[in-house]
Amino acid sequence: MRLDFGCLERTELSANGFRSAIDPLLSNWRCAGLVTGEEIISLTTAGRFWHQTLLTYLKAAFKLHSASSQPKIKTYQEEAA
Repeated sequence: MRLDFGCLERTELSANGFRSAIDPLLSNWRCAGLVTGEEIISLTTAGRFWHQTLLTYLKAAFKLHSASSQPKIKTYQEEAA
């Protein structure tokens, strides 16, 4: 697994701050010796062993970030208030 943040910066995720949202997660993985790199994140041997778990957490972070960056649609009751 390889994650290229140069490609990420050309998407709307960059404007929404996805990179800064997952930086603590990536920092923990770096400290644990699971990933290397700053702009291009690569798995170490240990990271390859845990790749499925890492991907699951990355997907969960993406879902949380996507849900929090979506504009809230007001209901009729909220509009009337």
